[in-house]
Amino acid sequence: MVDALCKCGKIEEAYHLFMKMADQGHSRDVVTISILVNHLTKHGKFQEAENIIHGSFNGDVELDTVVYNTFIKSMLESGKLYSAASIYDRLISSVLELCRILCTMFSVYGLGGKLDKAAEMFTSAQELGLPIDEKIYTNMLNFYGKAGTHQDASLLFNRMKELGIMPGKTSFNSMINAYATSRLHDKAEIVFQEMKSQGQVPDSMTYLALIRAYSESRCYSKAEEAIQMMLSSGITPSCPHFSHLILAFLKEGQIDEALLPNAGDWCGC
Repeated sequence: MVDALCKCGKIEEAYHLFMKMADQGHSRDVVTISILVNHLTKHGKFQEAENIIHGSFNGDVELDTVVYNTFIKSMLESGKLYSAASIYDRLISSVLELCRILCTMFSVYGLGGKLDKAAEMFTSAQELGLPIDEKIYTNMLNFYGKAGTHQDASLLFNRMKELGIMPGKTSFNSMINAYATSRLHDKAEIVFQEMKSQGQVPDSMTYLALIRAYSESRCYSKAEEAIQMMLSSGITPSCPHFSHLILAFLKEGQIDEALLPNAGDWCGC
C-alpha cells in the first residue's frame, strides 16, 4: 500500500500510513522503508525521511546501505550536514558496511567543492582500516587537482604507491592534470615519463592533460610536440587538444600562431 501511494505521488499519505502502521506494531520491512525514504528525499521531505531512519534504529530494523546512501547523499546535497553526520555517527557505532557510505559522502563533498570534508572522509576511511582502492584515490587526486592543491595530490599519489596500490592510466592522468592546473609543466612531464616507464600507454586524455600543462605554462613548442607525439602514436587529436594551445596563444595576443596549420583537418573542426 505504501509503495502504491508513492507511485501515485501521494507521498504525504504514504508517510502517515507508514507511521500509523509502525505505531500499531506492524513489522517494517527494509524494502518499504527504502522506497519511502527514496520518495521522501526526492520530494524534499527530509525531516520525514530522517524520522523513518531513526525509527528503524529504535525498532532494531537493520537497513541496508542503499537506504543509508540515499538518505546521506540527499542530506549532503541539500546542505543538511548535521542530519547526515548524525546517521554517519550511528553507522560507525554499529560497524555497518561503512566503505560505501564513506565513498558516497566523500564523493558528494568532493564534487561539491568541500575539499576539507572530502579529505576528512578519506582520512576516516583510512583510520577505520576500510579498503581504499585506486578509484577512490583517483577521485581524491581529481579533487585536489581541481582545487589547485598539487602538493596534497603529489603526497597522495606517492602514498598510494607506497601502499602497493599501483596507479593506473586514470590515476596518472589525474596527477598530470593536477600539475597542469598549477602550471607545473616540468612535474607533469615527469609523471608522463613515469607513466610510460611503468608500461602504461598514454591515451587521448593523457595527451590532453599534458598539452594543457604546456599551454598553461606558455611552453607552446612543447605543446605542439605533444600533438605530434599523439599523431606518431596513432591517436588523432580532437578539438579540445588544440583549444588549450589556441587559447593560450590568443591570451598572449599571438593571433598568427593561434591559426595552427592543419588543426581543422586533424580534429574535424
